[in-house]
Amino acid sequence: MKKKLTQLYMSAMFLVPLTEKGDFKELVYRSIPKHNIDFTKQGMKVQVNSSAMPLIYPLKEKVRVSGIELKGNVDKLVQFKQGISQGTIKGKSHKDDYILRIGLVLDGDKRLNWFQKKISPAWVLKLYALAPEGEGIERIQFYNVTQQKEELGKGGVHPLGKGLIHDKNQWLLSQAGDFSFSMKLNEERKVHALWISIDGDDTQSKYTLTLKELKLSLHESKVKTSK
Repeated sequence: MKKKLTQLYMSAMFLVPLTEKGDFKELVYRSIPKHNIDFTKQGMKVQVNSSAMPLIYPLKEKVRVSGIELKGNVDKLVQFKQGISQGTIKGKSHKDDYILRIGLVLDGDKRLNWFQKKISPAWVLKLYALAPEGEGIERIQFYNVTQQKEELGKGGVHPLGKGLIHDKNQWLLSQAGDFSFSMKLNEERKVHALWISIDGDDTQSKYTLTLKELKLSLHESKVKTSK
């Protein structure tokens, strides 16, 4: 009698380790001050002082992500002057600073040719290097914590991101203190890495954020044999 193979999809969670540096990589900008970062028992503590510095967590293998959960604390919010909105629109009326943006580096077919590698900025080279040899990326999809209710749900293609950065103001945090957020993606996406941004350079803001928990909802496929 022939055996039948049935593929089952099982939910799983990946807990990003935040108490030690481990595989985290820092991307430092030449013209912008860097954060002071400590990995503590409480989680990843980031001290912002008019600074910006993405933190990149490469995944050991490509995974299918269906959701995000996070918990943390911030002692102050980004300090916006009156009339200034939080967002990525070009112009003086918007400032691109967020206490937290969780970025998923999405799998795709974009790759750099030899000439592009010669002329691309460091962050672009770092982004493409997150895909294994022979594979490519699509973009970074950011989910932002906004502190302005009128900006909630807005997003799009970042004007300075060379088409590689898309974002959405996913969560609202209206006051400092503890926070807890979660979301489900509209569809599962294959992900190579996490790109975490915490910013204060545009607004000259000073605050401390502690990211205590970051989880990815995954789907694992397993094969069950039956008669």
